[in-house]
Amino acid sequence: MKTAARLITSYLAIFMIFWLALVALGHAAGTVELFILVGLAVVAVVLRTRKVLQTPSVPGVGR
Repeated sequence: MKTAARLITSYLAIFMIFWLALVALGHAAGTVELFILVGLAVVAVVLRTRKVLQTPSVPGVGR
């Protein structure tokens, strides 16, 4: 069940990033869209690494 949710969220994130990239390319001045795109990419990478590197033995790392 966890893997299915992870797959769904990753595909959703990829779809959102792709859609925002298309919107940013469609606009002449898509600075806001590009900023949102970079922010989403950073958040996705941080969430990925936190989920992968979660170690319950170390205090203060994961939840």
